Order: sequence, then C-alpha cells, then structure tokens
Amino acid sequence: PPQWAGPYEVSPPMSFTRTETPGAAPQLVLRPDASVTDRFEFTVSGPLSGDRVRVPNVALGRAKTSRRLVILPTRSEATPLRWETRGLKAIPVAGEDRSPTEASDAVATYEAADDRFEAVLVPEDQLGGVSTVHLADVRLAWRADGTCNGLASFDLEPAGRASCPLDLPEGYRLVQLSVDGVPTAPIPRGAVSDDEDPHGSQYGVPLGPRWLPQRIDVVFAGQRLDAGTSGEQTFDTPRLGDLPVRQTLWTVHGPPAAEPVDVVEEEGLDQELTRATSLAAVIESTLKPGGKRPEQMRTWYRTWDARLAASCDALRRRLTNVAGSPTAQSTSESLDAIQRRREELAKQTPAGEASENAPAETPSTGEPEGLWRLSLDRAGPTARRVVDGEIGAISLPYRRAEMPWYTSRLPGALGLAAMLVAMYLGAARGVLSAVAWKWPRLLGVLLGLAWWLFLSPSLIGWAIVLVSLLTAARWAWRDHRQADSAIVPLG
Repeated sequence: PPQWAGPYEVSPPMSFTRTETPGAAPQLVLRPDASVTDRFEFTVSGPLSGDRVRVPNVALGRAKTSRRLVILPTRSEATPLRWETRGLKAIPVAGEDRSPTEASDAVATYEAADDRFEAVLVPEDQLGGVSTVHLADVRLAWRADGTCNGLASFDLEPAGRASCPLDLPEGYRLVQLSVDGVPTAPIPRGAVSDDEDPHGSQYGVPLGPRWLPQRIDVVFAGQRLDAGTSGEQTFDTPRLGDLPVRQTLWTVHGPPAAEPVDVVEEEGLDQELTRATSLAAVIESTLKPGGKRPEQMRTWYRTWDARLAASCDALRRRLTNVAGSPTAQSTSESLDAIQRRREELAKQTPAGEASENAPAETPSTGEPEGLWRLSLDRAGPTARRVVDGEIGAISLPYRRAEMPWYTSRLPGALGLAAMLVAMYLGAARGVLSAVAWKWPRLLGVLLGLAWWLFLSPSLIGWAIVLVSLLTAARWAWRDHRQADSAIVPLG
C-alpha cells in the first residue's frame, strides 16, 4: 500500500526490492538466500505514513491464501486504542497463531472476511467523548382522528460510536431511516409486543465515520394516544435513546378545526435562526484548528455547508415577509454574522476553497423532508417552539378554530335555495298542493330538519320538528274520536 513505503526490515535477512508499476499496486520482491522446499516463515516490518494509522492490506502475489489474520493492539502503554474495522471478524486465537511478543490482553485478533478489509485507528481526540445531539428538529402533522406523521432530524456527534439507539413512541411505526442522506436499514433491538405491527419499537442505527457529525432523518407515522381538536394536546417523537440533546425544535401542523393558543412564532424566524446557528457551530467544531482531518472531510464539508446555505436562504426568505419589524432587524444582523462566519469556515476546509458556489441543498439532504411535506393533507395552523435540552414529549394548548362566515352559512343558504326551488316546481305542477292537502304537517317537519342541518341555533330546528309532530298527533287523535262517535249529524 502507498502508506507503507518503507524503510523495511525483513527477518530472516534476505535481499529485496520495491517496484512500482503505473496502474498497479507497489510490490515488494523478496529473494531468500536458499530455495524454499518446505514451510517458510518470514516477517516484514516498517513505519506507516499518513495522517491516520491504517493497517496495510498486504497479499502474497501468485499465492493462494487459505486464511488471513489481522492482529491489532488494543492499548499503547496505559492508553487504550480503538480501531474502526470493515471486512474483519473478531475471533479467538490459539497461542500458536499469536505473536510471542504480544500479550493476550493487549491485542484483538480478526479474520479477514473480505479481500478489501480495512482497519483504521480512531484518533485519540475522539476517544472518551460523549455522543451528543446538537439539534433535534421535529416536524409533526396531526389530525382530529388521532393519526399523525412526521420527520425527526438529529444532528449527532457520534464521538467514536459505530451505532446509536432509536426509540419509537407507543403507537408509532418507522417509515424511512437515513443517515446523512443515505437510506439505512435499522437493526431491531426488541419490541414491547410480538404483534406484526409492534408498538414502542427499539432499533439500532448503523452510523458512518465515527469521527464526523452525522444527520439522522427518521420519517414516522402512527396513532396518538389522545384525539380531539381542543384542549391540551400531547405529542411525542422518536428519540435517540438517552443521548443528551442540546436544543430541540418543534413544528406542529394541526387540522383546520384546531387553533394553537399562544405558541405561534412569527414566520418561524427564531427556529430558522437556531438551525443556521447550530449548523455553523457543528461545522466550526469539526474544522477546529489542529484537529485531524479524515479523508472523507471534503465530502462531509460540502454536504453540511450545503445545509447551512439552504438554512440561510430559508431565513432570508422569511425575513422578506416581516421586513421593517424590530425582530427582522435583529435577525438580519444575526444572519449577516452567520454568513461571515461561513466564509471564514470555507477557508479552513481540506481543499482550502471558497464555497460561494455551493448548491443550496443536495438531493440527498432534501429527500426525507420532501417525503414528509408530500404527506401533508393541507396547510393548517402551525405551532412552533424552540426548547433547550431534552426533546421528550410536548403539550400544546388548542381551541376550536372559528370558521369563516361563509363556511357556516353557505351550506344553509344552498339548502334553503334548493328547498325553495323544489317548492316552486312542486307548486307549478300541483304536487305541492296535493302533499300539503294530504300531509299538511310534513312540510313543517322538513323545514325543521333543514334548519337543524344548516342553520343555527340548531335547537330551533328541533323545536319546529316537535311542534309539527305534536300538531299532527293532535289532529290524528281528533279524527280518531270523530270516527268512533255514535252521534250522526242530521240534515
């Protein structure tokens, strides 16, 4: 491998040469002093180059290898060592397969399950850190029947973790999971019930590079435990186990019949400013001076800078809707400071290149949010909150929204118009007079039902129906008495 360029020490001593051919991996040619006729053991050692310690993938040319073992140190004196591996399987090793210079508790042994295996030493500054969620951004839409769907995005600092937990509230199901825009298959960790649609499911989320912040997008749907359109409404969200959270954003879309009380933040300025500020802080901490820069840093920076650019653009659009207000003035100054900060961060990238031409948002970063937006039935009232610390569940007060006058009176007006047209046509054809002669109280009952369905107060409609029925019953009783009387009028 290129990072293992020598100088080399070979035991037992023998002559060797290193050759490089364009388009091919470098080769080390060994020449034993005597012909090899039986078992032959030798070792080659040499320093590694590069910013990160990586185990060289060495293979014998033109030789069939039945088994490849990789033995990695787990500590250096009193300092523990952690390795990020791919294509390697940990195995117990017998004493004859272990180097006599290595103590059994100071090494970890792996067997190569893939010819393209990797083993990379995790930087020391990433050891012992605490995994933290910089920002939890929860978007949820709910309906009066209790159903809901949403998107929960977590900007996670893994601090050396290879995976993290994901817990879904009771009644929720996982629709889609992605890590930094890449669809990811969750690993089930158990469920409360054994049904086909388990509630309170728990998963493990495989992560990418352990030393880089990552965004976890969770698209979910389910049934809330309480339903209704007024009073205190409680909303829960997926969470990454017990990992600490610095800030949480809540954006809750409700049905048109429900109106949030005192929780509507003007144009979402505070939320969008929090998103941009958090993104800038994550980028700055990852590009801190003197930090070790992994090979994936350039791709990571472009993705996160694109998110920061998209957040700044969204904040700028929102400012145009409240131009001239004191809130807009202070937010605009904060936006200018973030933009200057972004330009300074661009100079610290691995390529040292400016990012003015970075795309507003890459396709991979927009897919989960686009899926959630498509699931919205209609634009309803929106409640927004910025919470410091743990996400947990949130309770928001709602009241029944006042409907516009035309939504309450238009059906009644149309109903009355239809009734008048029917009466006119019936009178023109003589049908109305025949019905009125045979069932004179039926028109009163129909009029009362129409009032109850379309007009207010609805009790008046029931009163009209009751009076019409009582009148009909009185006349029916009177006709019955006359039919049973023995007095026959003369003349």
